Amino acid sequence: MDRKDFTKITVKFILCSMKILAIIFATYALLVAIGGVMGWVKAFSLISLLAGLSSSLVLLIFGHFLYREKKWALIASTITVFLLSVMFLIRFLKTGNFLPGGLMVLTGIPLCVLGLVNMRKHT
Repeated sequence: MDRKDFTKITVKFILCSMKILAIIFATYALLVAIGGVMGWVKAFSLISLLAGLSSSLVLLIFGHFLYREKKWALIASTITVFLLSVMFLIRFLKTGNFLPGGLMVLTGIPLCVLGLVNMRKHT
């Protein structure tokens, strides 16, 4: 396998259908919801619970429209994940704890890249 073949395989992997993107964003939404619930269970943080569940709900709604192949939902989902990633990065830099901030940045940034790359394909 030469470099050209590897590049073609990588591009095919990154360029997804809207339905696959909807499933990926919905999975991230569930991860956000679980994080909010864990914040409540561990520290009785009502803010974590409300922020996690509301962000998750927004992402699931966008995911629903993304599954129905609405192009605006890809943009909205990517922006939402980017804003969450910035918030989690600030939290990670402030506390230095990998969980939850570092983990959410490590999952959110690649998801933003995936969204941006696919925006060129689908819009």
